[in-house]
Amino acid sequence: MTNGILRLVFVALIARRDVFSLKCYSCDSNINPSCGRQFDSTKVDSCSGNFCWINETWKGAASYPPPADVSITSIRACANSSSIYFMVNTNNGVYYTETCSDRDYCNGPPPSSSNSSIPMSCYFCSGDGCSVPLANMAKCNGPSCYKEVSNSKAYIQKNPNDYNDKE
Repeated sequence: MTNGILRLVFVALIARRDVFSLKCYSCDSNINPSCGRQFDSTKVDSCSGNFCWINETWKGAASYPPPADVSITSIRACANSSSIYFMVNTNNGVYYTETCSDRDYCNGPPPSSSNSSIPMSCYFCSGDGCSVPLANMAKCNGPSCYKEVSNSKAYIQKNPNDYNDKE
């Protein structure tokens, strides 16, 4: 009898692993202006996934959140893998990406500048570039740094001089 119950619980856990559990916003501000900085959740679609994802791009300002007068493209969607957070500054602009899994619709309106924490300095790399010394890596700024262990995704290496970061 006990073996049967254990098998049933184990099978239930395996089956549950692939179930999408979060409701997230799904929209693109290029198509639907309600997805942008004046975010209106009543006018955007939703989806279900393991993580909620948001990606924002803008030109000029290398801070998050960017000033209100900066033109921003926002895309929100469901994701099956987590990037947690990264921000990359390039000559073409700034790319900010974040995934969350703490509550339904957690990829909703971005934080206001009054809620933002002091930005931290992080190191950014991907693939083989992550094996070079930290001093040779590109830097970025954001509310936290983390290190993602993956061969197929971008990385942010923790800055050893910052102690308030999370993994």
